[in-house]
Amino acid sequence: MKQIITAFKEHKEFKPERHWDANVIRIAKDTITPPHYADTIEIVINHSIRGTIHIGGRQSDAESSCFYFVPPGVVHAMEYKKCDGYVTVLKINHLPLKKYLDIEAILAAEGYSLDVLPYFVADSRVLEDLEDVFWRTDSLWEVLTAILGFFRRMAAIAVEKQGNADIQENDDLRRLVEWTENNFMHTPTLEEAASILGYSRNYFCKKFKAATGVTYIGYLNCLRINYACTELKKGRSVTEVCYACGFENPSYFIKLFRTIVGVTPMKYAASQE
Repeated sequence: MKQIITAFKEHKEFKPERHWDANVIRIAKDTITPPHYADTIEIVINHSIRGTIHIGGRQSDAESSCFYFVPPGVVHAMEYKKCDGYVTVLKINHLPLKKYLDIEAILAAEGYSLDVLPYFVADSRVLEDLEDVFWRTDSLWEVLTAILGFFRRMAAIAVEKQGNADIQENDDLRRLVEWTENNFMHTPTLEEAASILGYSRNYFCKKFKAATGVTYIGYLNCLRINYACTELKKGRSVTEVCYACGFENPSYFIKLFRTIVGVTPMKYAASQE
C-alpha cells in the first residue's frame, strides 16, 4: 500500500509552553505529500532518502540536500521513493515564541527575513545540534539558544534574496491550495482552477506542474482519494464514498484508488478494521 500524507493547510498541536516539536517519518512506502502549507517554521532533515522536493516553486532532488527549510505560508510538496531511510521533521511555532525570541525581528535587523533564507541546504554544519536539542530537552533556554544559532548560520549562507516574483508565485499557489481545499469534492475543472489565478488553461497547467512537480489533476485526485481514505475508515460504503468525493463512476473511482493507494477501496477499508 502506498502512503499519502495530505494536509492542505497543515496544523500542528504543540504542547503548552513547548512551542517546538520533532517527529520522524519512515519512508517504508512510496510517499506523496501533495502541495500544502503551514503557519509554522518547518525543517525537514534528510536521513538517506530519495525523491523530489518542491518548496515555493523551486525543486531539488532529495539526495542533494542535508535538510530543507520551509518558512511559514510557503507551499511545499514532497514525493519520497520507498527506501530504508527516514526524515526528521522539526517544527517551530515562532509566533508564541516571540515573547522570548523574536526571530523575524532579529533577521530584519540584519537585513534578512524568513522568506530569503535558502530552502535547500547541503551543509550539515548549519544544523549543528538543533535536532539533538529538540529531542533531548524541554529547557527553553537551551532550545532558544539552538534556534538562534541555527538562524544565524542560515543568514550567513543566504547569499541572494528571493525576488518579488517568487513571493507572488507562492502567494498564488497558496490561494489555489485554499480554493481547491474548499472545492475538491465538486469536481473543479482546469478552466475554473486557472481562472482563480487569472491564467489560461494551458499556461496554468505548465505553471502548476513546474512549481509543484505534479499536475493539477494529479494533485486534485490525491486530495479526493485522501478524503476517501478518511471516509472509508468511518465505515462508509465504497459507493457512498465514491459519490461523496465527487466521482460519478464507481468503477473509475476504484481504479484510481488502487493506482494511488495500491489496493482497492474494499481492501483498504478491511485493513483499517
